[in-house]
Parts: sequence; C-alpha cells; structure tokens
Amino acid sequence: MKATVNLLRKQGQLKEAYFLAQKQMNDYPEELNHKNDMLWVYYDFAKEQVRQLNYENVWKIMKQLCELDVADNQMFNDSFNWQLVKLISKTQNDSQGQPQLLMVLKACYKMLQKQVASQSKSVLIKSIIRQLK
Repeated sequence: MKATVNLLRKQGQLKEAYFLAQKQMNDYPEELNHKNDMLWVYYDFAKEQVRQLNYENVWKIMKQLCELDVADNQMFNDSFNWQLVKLISKTQNDSQGQPQLLMVLKACYKMLQKQVASQSKSVLIKSIIRQLK
C-alpha cells in the first residue's frame, strides 16, 4: 500500500508526512490537495506544540502557514484558531510565557486579516483582547 500524507499523519509519523507533503507540493505546485495535506500536517505539529506550550515552534508554524496563504480553507482555519485559543487560555496563568505569546499573537494577526468571519475567529479575537488587557 502506498503511503499517503493522511495515512502517515494518522499513524503519528508527522516528519514523514511533512517530507512527503513537501515533495508533492514541489512536484505539483498547482495541485490544491497537496497544499491541503501540508496544512493538516502543520496543524498536527501545532497541536503538539500547543500541548507543550512551545510558543516559538507555534510561531514558526504560523509563519509557514502565512506563506501558504490558508485563507481559503475555512475548516483548517477554524481548527487552527481553536488551537490558538487553547494556547492563549493556557498562558493566562503563565507570566513567563506572556512575552513569547505576544510573538505568536503578532503572527496571528496576519492570519486573521485574511479569514472570513467565523465563530472560531471571533472567539480567538476575544481571547487575544482579554490576554492583552
């Protein structure tokens, strides 16, 4: 059976999924499915980094997402926004993480500008405002 990006992701082989998605995007840059595969690999990486409160890696992932221009994938945006809400809520009681969170929030602003209105976007914006008070 041929390994696919989604199969590798579901098996927890994120590095392998990333390299396969990257190769597919390089070989077929016009193919939207390969871009979407890469988005979900980044989502899985981000989910793990949020769990570990690794702000710098979340920021790096967001920079990559900005380059991919994810504005047209509402399902992905909603899922990723909820991860960011989770990161912000975990940081509320972590004074050491606050400066690092600001770096993530700056990258978040770029992503949010291009997104259409949604519940996840609204909740994320409210979370950001509460965090900055």
